[in-house]
Amino acid sequence: MGGAAALWLASIASGLAVVVGAVGCARRDRTLSLLAAGLLTGSTLASTWALVRLGQAFLDQDYSNAYVARYSRRESSDAYRLAGIWGGMNGSLLLWTVLTGWVATVAAWVLPGAQRRRVLRVVVFGAVLCCYLVTNLAWANPFDTLALPPVRGSGLVPILEHPAMLYHPPLLYLGLVATIVAFADSVADGFTGAGPAEVRAAGRARRRAHLVAWTLLVVGMATGANWAYAELGWGGYWAWDPVENTAMLPWLVITLALHLGRSTRLSPLTRVGLGMLPYLVASAGTLLTRSGAAVSVHAFGQTPAIGRALLVVTLALLGVAVVGLVGARALALPPVAAHGPGPRQLSLRLSAALFGLAAVAVAAGTAWPLVAAQDQAIEGSFFSQIVGPLTAVGLLAVAVGPALNDSDDTSAAFPQLVAAAAGFVLGLVAALWAGWPLSPGGVLLGCAGAAAVGVLSATVRGRSATPIGVHIAHFGFAMVLVAVAGTTAGDTAENTLGEGESMSVGGYDVTLRDVELRFDDTAQPAERVVAVLDISRNGEAVATLQPSRDVYTDRVEVLAETSLRSTPRDDVQAVLKRAGDGRALVEVRVKPLGFWLWWGAATMALGGALTAIRPKPRSLYPTFKVDLQG
Repeated sequence: MGGAAALWLASIASGLAVVVGAVGCARRDRTLSLLAAGLLTGSTLASTWALVRLGQAFLDQDYSNAYVARYSRRESSDAYRLAGIWGGMNGSLLLWTVLTGWVATVAAWVLPGAQRRRVLRVVVFGAVLCCYLVTNLAWANPFDTLALPPVRGSGLVPILEHPAMLYHPPLLYLGLVATIVAFADSVADGFTGAGPAEVRAAGRARRRAHLVAWTLLVVGMATGANWAYAELGWGGYWAWDPVENTAMLPWLVITLALHLGRSTRLSPLTRVGLGMLPYLVASAGTLLTRSGAAVSVHAFGQTPAIGRALLVVTLALLGVAVVGLVGARALALPPVAAHGPGPRQLSLRLSAALFGLAAVAVAAGTAWPLVAAQDQAIEGSFFSQIVGPLTAVGLLAVAVGPALNDSDDTSAAFPQLVAAAAGFVLGLVAALWAGWPLSPGGVLLGCAGAAAVGVLSATVRGRSATPIGVHIAHFGFAMVLVAVAGTTAGDTAENTLGEGESMSVGGYDVTLRDVELRFDDTAQPAERVVAVLDISRNGEAVATLQPSRDVYTDRVEVLAETSLRSTPRDDVQAVLKRAGDGRALVEVRVKPLGFWLWWGAATMALGGALTAIRPKPRSLYPTFKVDLQG
């Protein structure tokens, strides 16, 4: 079966899943409900076959396929040919659709719930999947053919031929589409009456689904940041670009939901709304990035037809959400309450409020150019100035939160507060010892130190009613912010050096040993101009960096490749900007503590995964109850 035929089959199967599921729900027919889930599975398998066929076309270098001709070339390895699948609009939308189908299929068969709830989830899954499949077929078909195929394809731009291209987009897409599970279950909440037991089970399932999406988003954002940091040569890892922001927003909203869900009595309206919001935000971000409306270096080109189709999908999702919220209010579902309004709960509410304010700020800054009809995105300093202080307060809440239990035992809280204060002082002393002034970066380092030491204290003492995975995630968050604070205090120098000449930057001496021209007509790039730099500190050699200018002769394009030395103390990164006649213009950056950014993100992901696997350890997790009075 061809790829286009498979997409047609998948579209029909997903549409039938919606119709059969709706009838099965109305009639409370178990057979029809199972048939709807089977049709959803069949749609997913058919769309997966279409993706496989597209991948085979890339491997076979079938340049009669217009999409393959544009995003593949003969000189690329098989891995980068396959990465061409998500290198453009049509293939990446197909990948998004397939991932949505698999997440929906697994949730349809695995997620617990009464029969009516399960079939309503299938209806939602099928409707969303059908919309994306129709969009793919009508306006972004990756199987369109060329009457006159080219001799060789254009291929990915050189900067995309990087190992991160093989895993970053799929991981990020998976994290975004995973938010559909809680959305569908929340819609089912609004359309079905539920007793106390089902409310508890649904809450646990949605929390676990949110944790899975949260973890995947951490990994997706971290891999993208690492790619930018190591490859682009601009010395950063987060530019507050609209596409980056639309990946962060669902993460912020999920974090808000996770904290708020453990801290307060949730009305049916709030509970259903929190379950729906992350996927609505992710869908709105998809609309911005794929319509070309957002001004971004990552965004796909101007595609008004796809933009209009995705706008209809997003508005339809919003309409379903509104109906679900109205239904939740009308059905008077029992609210879920956490234990008492003690100091511990107030700490969690504060954290939720901070993440909520950060999400509002990021959303407003990202959307403002569209509202104001500007052709330029809001500068990153706007986001940093707002999110930075909120983050510092959030770190202090993480540090003292374990001390704020709901009892009157102040003797148990005192050691935790001492540990947090010691961590804050330690962070400030470390900043001063490193020669940083008491700048926002230094204060942030102090807050991150308070959070890290506070979490360690709570974990070792075992006095916190919090899962170990949450402690690990909080510690990882503190590590990330330690790195952020450190890298803001970095040093940069740029100079033109001749052979044997040196410059100093961030306590290091950088000496140009040689400028070399390397040529290999069997590889890409075929030509490389390399600056060999000897890095020393206090007269002792520590590394040799070799930044280069890579010449892609088949494309008449030159790309700068950075060279990086990363240690727990600091990162030293070199960029070759120009070279000739034995001289080189080089830029060298020293970024303190940058190493811990990636380990912090990995620690956060580990904590999220552990909490998703075992979210409720005995005796360490606050018990939830259903309030039948309100």
